[in-house]
Amino acid sequence: MELWPGAAYVVDTTCVAATLGFAFEGQHGIDAIDTGRRRPFRRRINSLAWIPPGCPVYSQSDRGGEYLVIQAVPPERIGHADAGQRPVTNVFGADAVAVAYRIRLAVLTGDTVGCAAAVDHLCACLLDWFFRGRDPSHDWLTDRRLAAVDRYLDRHMHESICIADWRPNWTSRSASSCWPSARRSA
Repeated sequence: MELWPGAAYVVDTTCVAATLGFAFEGQHGIDAIDTGRRRPFRRRINSLAWIPPGCPVYSQSDRGGEYLVIQAVPPERIGHADAGQRPVTNVFGADAVAVAYRIRLAVLTGDTVGCAAAVDHLCACLLDWFFRGRDPSHDWLTDRRLAAVDRYLDRHMHESICIADWRPNWTSRSASSCWPSARRSA
């Protein structure tokens, strides 16, 4: 277990052993995980990541963010066949946040006794994600979604807008179908 400080970094490696990570701070930069195609990334604050063994990883950030790295976690510990082959990032769960902060404190104080159970708990959070097959982008304000919000606000600036009444359908491809046509006045 290592706690990496928030700092600029460049990582270009192939993970020999599986790695579990937790981002205590949001970060952005360029990455290519399990692909040769580099593209912009955003890691959510308090999000969990999993990189299986043998996975090529390139990641670069000018600022970085505090990050917990737990190496040599056997994929079998996750308990799902895909864990041995499929990387995931931006997995969020309230339980994972609490456990990761306990591990962080243990690493900072040097008292890592009992951390194995905490790592098991993080693995259980990943197992839950693998079984649900959930795309974390459904919970995240992506650039496309932010652009849809901007367009909506531009079109309706003259109206009374109540955020509580918005029920966006983020999976829709059309920005115009993201918002209900009828709204209550605030």
